[in-house]
Amino acid sequence: MKTYNLIKPLIFRLTAKDAEIAHHWGIRYLEAVSKINWLSGRIAQRHCVYDRRLEQTFHGVTFPNPVGLAAGFSKNGEALAGITAYGFGFIEVGTVPFLAQPGNPRPRLFRLPSEQSLINRMGFNSQGAPAVSDRLSQLETNQTEWPVIPIGINLGKSKSVDDSDINAVVADYLSAQRLLQRYADYLVVNVSSPNTPGLRSYQEPKKLSVLLNAVREESMVLADKAGRPVPPLFVKFTFDIEPSALDDALSVVVEYGQGMIGFNTTVSRDGVTDPKGKEAGGLSGALLAERSLELHCHISRYLPKDFVRIAVGGVDPTNVREFLKYAHLTQLLTSWVYWGPSVALDCNQLLLWMLKRNRLSSLSQLVILEKMGLFPASGY
Repeated sequence: MKTYNLIKPLIFRLTAKDAEIAHHWGIRYLEAVSKINWLSGRIAQRHCVYDRRLEQTFHGVTFPNPVGLAAGFSKNGEALAGITAYGFGFIEVGTVPFLAQPGNPRPRLFRLPSEQSLINRMGFNSQGAPAVSDRLSQLETNQTEWPVIPIGINLGKSKSVDDSDINAVVADYLSAQRLLQRYADYLVVNVSSPNTPGLRSYQEPKKLSVLLNAVREESMVLADKAGRPVPPLFVKFTFDIEPSALDDALSVVVEYGQGMIGFNTTVSRDGVTDPKGKEAGGLSGALLAERSLELHCHISRYLPKDFVRIAVGGVDPTNVREFLKYAHLTQLLTSWVYWGPSVALDCNQLLLWMLKRNRLSSLSQLVILEKMGLFPASGY
């Protein structure tokens, strides 16, 4: 953290006109880490927390700790072993559409440092499902580059597919699924990006029901053919949905899937003071934490206990404990930009410290006591 705080101003200055350059630097560095065993091992020794008290299993998938890397960083399945070395409990690849697409024109990623937030209008830039499948196949054959933590595959709609043609949209998702499911410990249907026209209309229950039913049926067929378990199916939702509409959509997910991820970036600019806040796109980061906690508190009251809730949107070491009151797992990405490479370590050390301090044997025990208000608000 201290080293990163020294170099962060330089990185931000060098990439001030196009923050996406810093992302590409990060990918290249982590790809190198993935290929150098002694280096990845050394980094893992310093950043990975191995403790059974942080471990949880949902629908047959074991997560070694509750802090994952959200979709949006490893868009094409790059650098998975290098990312793992920095202490994450799971990684989500994507979002991956079936068709390769360049995304929106650059610049399309903007930092708001004073608010520890980002705005992006990437537009599902991707090499496409066939290329991502080829990369993951090559990594899978080289065990030193394949991560030992769960991998989620986040599927999205190809931009060129007419969003008003539900049959075409379903076929597009299934085409990507057929290529990528074999690599997925869990699958995510992304219907929440603000940067793909018409995509968010698939959060409407009727459309969502058709889409999820098709993905679920295809998932069972593919798993049977491959002799593999059926991966849990999650849906990623947006902040920009009314609580009543979210409740209706979640009732569909409960019927067809095993969990939800909330929440994707917002087009709202509430609380934004940075001049770059005027840029079009989805806002992520610290500004969303309070709203995300409110929504997760709301939905945690009535969803089935085995329905997995993954919290994303403003998660960082200062609030990860609060998020885990209402969600089973968390994801972060923007806070990796601002907190640096040790952000997952910081989150996990805090959680483990609280478990040790109170002589607890699992996160579930911590959550129960937290909800009872038995812990002070301060950290360690």
